[in-house]
Amino acid sequence: KNGQADTNQTEKPNEEKPQTEKPEEETPREEKPQSEKPESPKPTEEPEEESPEESPEESEEPQVETEKVKEKLREAEDLLGKIQNPIIKSNAKETLTGLKNNLLFGTQDNNTIMAEAEKLLALLKESK
Repeated sequence: KNGQADTNQTEKPNEEKPQTEKPEEETPREEKPQSEKPESPKPTEEPEEESPEESPEESEEPQVETEKVKEKLREAEDLLGKIQNPIIKSNAKETLTGLKNNLLFGTQDNNTIMAEAEKLLALLKESK
């Protein structure tokens, strides 16, 4: 009899399986909002289109070329490899990663990143 009880218990999860399929039936409903989503990226793209309008303001202060900033970050990365102090190393690594991301996503202008990279380099040179 106990054996039968076990089979009953194993059957119950099987009964639940159709229930797990029900959320799958709902997914087509969820896809409808997704079809609206392609429209919503358009407004988010607009701010990106506006950024060229900011460039006249930036032209007042000449920006360092991105390539030079990248070189400075590479230089910092090389020095970082020589650092022995684990705390300085991890802090510098975080700073460097942050600067790389700022450069990549354009969250800071090149001059700001360059200044930060130079600060980082100075710190790394002291801590070698």
